[in-house]
Amino acid sequence: MGVNKLALPWGETTVLGHIVRVLHRVGVRPVVVVTHDEARREIETLVKAQPEVLVHAIQPPDPDAMLATLQAGLQRLALFPQVEAAFVVLGDQPHIPVAVYQALIDGYTKERPPILIPSYQNRRGHPWLLARTLWPTFLQAPPDRTLRDVLHQHHEHIRHLPLATPAILWDMDTPQDYQRLRAWWEANHDRSPNA
Repeated sequence: MGVNKLALPWGETTVLGHIVRVLHRVGVRPVVVVTHDEARREIETLVKAQPEVLVHAIQPPDPDAMLATLQAGLQRLALFPQVEAAFVVLGDQPHIPVAVYQALIDGYTKERPPILIPSYQNRRGHPWLLARTLWPTFLQAPPDRTLRDVLHQHHEHIRHLPLATPAILWDMDTPQDYQRLRAWWEANHDRSPNA
């Protein structure tokens, strides 16, 4: 991207600020933001006005180590005994509609699957829900494993929630992605307050 994509403008806030607003809107508390040490101050500034946002800074051996990032977030969430499931949300998907989060919450509430992943035309997307009962398995995974490895190891625990939006498959890696996703979101998002 060439810049910190979490700090790019999105609606009345930033990419990260918008994601946190959406999570709060659907009742997710607390929100844990996992970032690299060098970005901690900037991330804390982005979320300082948001209630119950915890910033956890780590320096995984691989900048793309999604498993290490997830483990850091789960370790922080483990301090909150009332939390029974964790949303796993990518920081570059501010365009995800509120309805997607609500559909996942509803699906989890009905069946309590250990892992609930949205899908669009049989392709997995984000965000997804991970029940607390499986957190120890993810936390104990060795550093040479990938998040994909651990998910594959627990494929029998995964339930897919088919959704009608391809938005769950998109993320933002280039300036062109940012412009495209922002235009899509501006044309399609819920225009109610705090959307």
